[in-house]
Amino acid sequence: METRALQLIERIYEASVEPSAWTTFIEELSEAFGGAAIALSVQRPGFVDDDGVRLGIYLVGLLEDFKPVFYEHHKRGLPWGNLDTLEYADRFGLASELFPDEMVEGTDFYQEFMMPQGLAPEGPVVHNIHMELDGESSGIAIYRREGRRPFTHDDLALGDSLIPHLRRAFEVQRQLGGYQRERLALTEVIDRLPTGVVMLDSRGRPVICNRSAERIATLDDGFRIDTDCPRLSDPQENTLLRKLIDSAIEACLKHGKASGQVMPITRPSGKQPFVAMVTSLLGPTQESSICDSVAALFIGDPADVTMGTREVLESLYSLTRAEAELVGLLAAGNSLDQIATTRGITMNTARSQLKQVFAKTDTKRQGELVQLVLTGIATIAHE
Repeated sequence: METRALQLIERIYEASVEPSAWTTFIEELSEAFGGAAIALSVQRPGFVDDDGVRLGIYLVGLLEDFKPVFYEHHKRGLPWGNLDTLEYADRFGLASELFPDEMVEGTDFYQEFMMPQGLAPEGPVVHNIHMELDGESSGIAIYRREGRRPFTHDDLALGDSLIPHLRRAFEVQRQLGGYQRERLALTEVIDRLPTGVVMLDSRGRPVICNRSAERIATLDDGFRIDTDCPRLSDPQENTLLRKLIDSAIEACLKHGKASGQVMPITRPSGKQPFVAMVTSLLGPTQESSICDSVAALFIGDPADVTMGTREVLESLYSLTRAEAELVGLLAAGNSLDQIATTRGITMNTARSQLKQVFAKTDTKRQGELVQLVLTGIATIAHE
């Protein structure tokens, strides 16, 4: 039993980081319980299946087609009670302690769920992990199949030996789920920024690249992102970039402080250079979901100002549609003459609209207006 328990414990911890391994765990647990049928429900934060259930359900010896039948009976209450009400958090127990086996055969649950799947007319072995999430608990139900051996005290003892490991594995899985959601949220946030962001690990390898950085890299105009590090086409500038990255990594790992240095990046196309800043991050904490990131590269394309929707500018500054269009064109680097020509209006009209914009944004010069817009939230993508 000790050898089998160690094997099952190994599977439990595999499943804590890779949920699909729960299937292997219950297959081996089924073998240990004499070929029993097993249903394992595992809390998976953020997960909802097609039936609206927020649990990962893993089955062996039970049919997926009978899930709706089980859910319906679960709503009404199982003969021995539901997992979230059973007091089997500290042991693997027999449901017959709560509902006599001789009465199981006469229940609708047996007739509609157990008998069609070849389960013996007796209550299962159950264990409940009381880690409630939105009123749902993780747990195990082990059903004897018709013609298979009865469950023994050794079976229950084997189950009991797994309890502390199941608790720990479920907690680890829940924490990892939270970290993954946090990382996805952080990625979504930086994806909306107009500036390119490349987060780097202790070897200078990219960990996260936002959409703006990827867009600049796809231009193939002096900057690219390789799997091992960001690279520049100009050899001297590439050497400087590597030095800045190494310096930022050292500042984080050895001194635990944040500092940044800037540099231009020449573009073979002859367009206005990219502008870049390499900065160290503060020393990573144990709670961080991106603790492998120790430095960041910010890169911007002065020739590519991505504005938000016209509606955003209208809402932020109470601008009319025409005024918002004018502001967007100014922020993109167009002169007032170019804007008048592009929009098919006279210079007097353009100047009049600009004057109204100055009044509504409390600015006095075009440079001040553009700075206000570019440093505000109007450049942040809303989708």
